[in-house]
Amino acid sequence: MNCERCNTPLDEGVVLVSSKVHWHDKPTFFLEPRPAFPSATMGRSEYYAFPIPLPAERCRGCGWIFAKAPSPCATHDREPGFIFPFATVRWWSGAGTFQPSVWFAVNGKDAAGAECETLLKRGLVLSIVDTRADACRCKTCGSVAFLSEREEAQAPVAAAS
Repeated sequence: MNCERCNTPLDEGVVLVSSKVHWHDKPTFFLEPRPAFPSATMGRSEYYAFPIPLPAERCRGCGWIFAKAPSPCATHDREPGFIFPFATVRWWSGAGTFQPSVWFAVNGKDAAGAECETLLKRGLVLSIVDTRADACRCKTCGSVAFLSEREEAQAPVAAAS
């Protein structure tokens, strides 16, 4: 399958969610919005000791991550918006089921000691609105796609001489 944004082939993997992640169509909100990933919540908890894995695809070309819906539709009708994660969101593309280490919340590693890639790095949250990332959601199936914070996109560009 290819990326719906840039037509680059997608990688299969798992998004690891270890906190509440809110969805809203505006970059700020007053009342607590609904969850971005309804299957990745733990009651009223804001942070989770172990991550909840969500099947996903990622585009290495444009950096968008596409979380899969339990019942996906054939063609997505996406609306723009934002996700607001409380903690770092990670990526794991290993074979088999993801097994987090006991210290996953601290070091982001699996049980074998392999470090997971960071998609959205979050530290101490003072304002949940400051944690926003560009996203879009399908109006039909509810699947969420979001833009990861890629290292190469943040590196300064050298001036041509």
